[in-house]
Amino acid sequence: MRLRIFPVLGPLLLVAGGVFIAGSSVAATTPKNVRASRSIGSPSEGHLAFGVHLPAAPYLRVLPVCEPGDERWGTKSLVDLIDRAAKATARDFPGARTTIGDLSRHEGGEIDGHASHESGRDVDVLFFSKDKRGKPVYHEGFVAYRADGTPKLGGEFRFDDARTWALLKHMLTDRQVPVSRVFIAGHIRARLLHYAASAGESIDMRDHAASVMVEPAGVLPHDDHFHLRIACPPDVAGCIEAAAPRKRIRAIKKPLRSLREPLSPEKPSVHDKTSTPAKPEAATPPKTSSSRTSATANVSDPSDTNASDSPASTDDPE
Repeated sequence: MRLRIFPVLGPLLLVAGGVFIAGSSVAATTPKNVRASRSIGSPSEGHLAFGVHLPAAPYLRVLPVCEPGDERWGTKSLVDLIDRAAKATARDFPGARTTIGDLSRHEGGEIDGHASHESGRDVDVLFFSKDKRGKPVYHEGFVAYRADGTPKLGGEFRFDDARTWALLKHMLTDRQVPVSRVFIAGHIRARLLHYAASAGESIDMRDHAASVMVEPAGVLPHDDHFHLRIACPPDVAGCIEAAAPRKRIRAIKKPLRSLREPLSPEKPSVHDKTSTPAKPEAATPPKTSSSRTSATANVSDPSDTNASDSPASTDDPE
C-alpha cells in the first residue's frame, strides 16, 4: 500500500505568516501589526498617525538646508504621490531630480517656520533651475525668481519652465491622490500657465491647474517654491480639509538660505522681500481654434497677476 503525502504543512505555515499559496498564485496580505497612516485634524491644527518617511532616490533629493530636521514624514498617499511624480518627471527629462523641502514631523504637530504642515498632507517643492545650456542646476537653499525667470539675487541660471511644469502636471493628474491646493506666487503661476499654453496643453488641463494654484495671502509670496496640499481621503474620519484660523508661525530655527550659486555653503541666509519683478520676456502663445472661455483664456503674459487671474487664498499655506 502506497501512502500519499499532501503538502499541507507548507501552506499552513505561509498563511500564518501572511501569505497564501494556491498552486502558482501568491497573494500578499497586510500584517496585523502594520497600520495605515492617517491625517488627523487640519493642516494647521492637527497631527499625523503612523507617518511614512520620504526617502531620497536617484530621481528625488531633499533640499540640503532641510535635511537636519528630517521633517520628511507624511501620509502614505502624499509620499507615494511625490515619488510617482518625481519618477515620471525623470522619465520625461532623463537625469532630472525633484527637490523636496519640508513635509511634516514624524507624528505631525507644529513645525518650525510653518503655520501648517501639521497633519501629513503638505509638502514644499522646489522649482527646477537650468543653466544657459538648458542643463539642470541644483541648489542648497531656496532661490526666489522674478516674473522673467531670473533669480532675484542674481546668478548664471534661470527658472526652468519645462521641468517645473512637467512635475506639477504629473502631481495634478495623478489618478490615485487628488491635490486640493498649490500655493504659489502669482507671477510664477502666470508664468507656468503661459508655458503650458505655449506647449500646447489642453484647455481642460490649464483650467484645472489654474483652479488649484493660488497665491497665499498674508505670508511670503512663494516665489522660491510651491506648497502642495493633498485632499483628505474620503474614508478617513477626523481629517479636516480646511485650515484652522491663522496662527502665528513658529520661529525658524534651521538655517534657511537663498543662494545665488548652486552648492555654495558660504552664502548667507537672505530672503529678498523688496525686489520688484522685472518685465517678462515677450512671448506669443499658440493660437487655438476653440472659442471656449476658460480660467486661463487671458493668460498670455507672465506678469498678468491681477485678482481674476491670480486668486488669493485665505487658507493657511505655511
